[in-house]
Amino acid sequence: MKKGDCVMKRPRFFLWLCLALYLSLAAALPALTETIDPGLTSEERAYLADNPVIRLLVVDGAAPIVTLTEDGDYAGIAKSVTNRIGQILGVEFVMSLTARSSRELAAMVQSGDADVVMIPKIYAQNLFPDVPLTDPFLTAHTILFYHKEVNPNDLDGRKCAVVVGSGIPQGVAEEDVIYCETRLESVQLVENGIADFGYGNEFSLAYYVGYYEFKNISTVPIRTDTRQYLYGIVNGEPLLLSAINKAIAIIDAQQMQSIILENSVLPEQPITLSDIIESFAIQISTILAIFVLCVTVIALYIFRTNRRLKFQNLLMVTTAEVSGDLLFNYNVNTGQLMLSKQFRDEFGINPRSSYSKSDLSGLIDIDGVIGRGLAIDEVSLPDGRYYKAIYAYIRTKEHDPIYLIGKLIDISAERARLEALTDKAKRDGLTNLLNAAECKRMSQDNLSALPAGRRDALIILDIDDFKSINDNYGHYTGDQVLIKAAGILSSCFRSGDVVGRLGGDEFMVYLKDVDGDALEKKCERLVEEMNFPIMETSARISISLGAYLISAPQSFSQAYKRADEALYRSKREGKNRFVIVE
Repeated sequence: MKKGDCVMKRPRFFLWLCLALYLSLAAALPALTETIDPGLTSEERAYLADNPVIRLLVVDGAAPIVTLTEDGDYAGIAKSVTNRIGQILGVEFVMSLTARSSRELAAMVQSGDADVVMIPKIYAQNLFPDVPLTDPFLTAHTILFYHKEVNPNDLDGRKCAVVVGSGIPQGVAEEDVIYCETRLESVQLVENGIADFGYGNEFSLAYYVGYYEFKNISTVPIRTDTRQYLYGIVNGEPLLLSAINKAIAIIDAQQMQSIILENSVLPEQPITLSDIIESFAIQISTILAIFVLCVTVIALYIFRTNRRLKFQNLLMVTTAEVSGDLLFNYNVNTGQLMLSKQFRDEFGINPRSSYSKSDLSGLIDIDGVIGRGLAIDEVSLPDGRYYKAIYAYIRTKEHDPIYLIGKLIDISAERARLEALTDKAKRDGLTNLLNAAECKRMSQDNLSALPAGRRDALIILDIDDFKSINDNYGHYTGDQVLIKAAGILSSCFRSGDVVGRLGGDEFMVYLKDVDGDALEKKCERLVEEMNFPIMETSARISISLGAYLISAPQSFSQAYKRADEALYRSKREGKNRFVIVE
């Protein structure tokens, strides 16, 4: 079985279901022509108003991302994205220069006859590192493609096809490189056995393998490596750079998926009379001359239909192989479940002749999805992985679902980044304790829901004569004192207590379920442990502390006022003291 194939009884039917999934999702996406305010500054708007036409430089040879048409224009994913950016910004991108290779591209960038160049990031870094680059508008997985007679696990000493400007892949020696001008040329070299292997993006590999029907190419996705496509600002204008970045940010993942689908359908190759004669020689030779025209028309129709189906099937197989999508479909009437190889590998499901919805237990509730008619959902696993689930349905004329088709996208990394940013927003930048706003919010939640019979406590403390520490030893030393004090506070209290910095040298602690004796011991320990030396000097710090023992629900402001009054009572009585009030 080829890498990426699915285990199923009717593979062609499953491919059609996959195609239906993509088409259904694309139809449901918002219109790409919707006008959205990109939030431009007045300076950016003025620049775009003065420059309504942006000269664009493109390079041929990376279909379906960008390719030149017979009429001298360009087409592909990059053009759709560029047109969308132009709509958002209210400008027109006009192709002023066309490069047939990366060598030509480098020379044209130096000529200054273009404002913007569409380029893979790796080429831009190698060919013109000084040109400012936008954020990427498209990210694709890197694919290892190799001749079918080559072992992909033993590539040492093998010949590698490398597109000029992309850089030599890691682990490949210079003497083993065969340079090419375009991505298509590199794939052809491997197909013909002149080169043994190469690397490319998933979209171009699927396109070229499907279009040219290469027989000797095998592929392996490199999940740890991606390729990014972006714009280089040839004229170096920072206002144009920031405006394009804002437009790119508006094009969300769903719109990008629709653009990719629109540009990934393989074009039909021209059908010649020799093709028809070769395919239908016996039939044509046995029919009377009077029916030749009719037979030719019928043969042309059959030939065109078969080729279209062959292209579509080959495209779906190749796309599934190189993209690594996690796909499944469920037959509502028979209860039969089909899983892609990538889906089984991701979740450790052993290959079998058939599957049922019980195989997805703990992952996807098939009945719940169908019952609620979900189109999108989020799936979380106990090990911390998160997935975005996208669903589409095939229905009867009565709108009853007969097939559920799904695709899972791993969003664990994005979720982790969001949680890290959320936590960072709640922290004090110097001490990493909770900041004032978060302290007040969490304390108020506890104060509002304080149950009868439970006592909580609010402690307010500050460092005595902290200003003199800054004046005598400098602000760096003052910051180090605050950091050390924060560490002592964290070690003295439970993980469920609210410990934070209110500002300056003032800290607070909210303790849940504490009695007077325990609170007094905590205050004594704090006063003792906070009496530490200032850096490497003989001088030591001291603190003043006020604590309020709470027995009834109230606002944070009320509780803070009582604890603050206790703090200033302790200051009046001297340094290194605490006062507890009820």
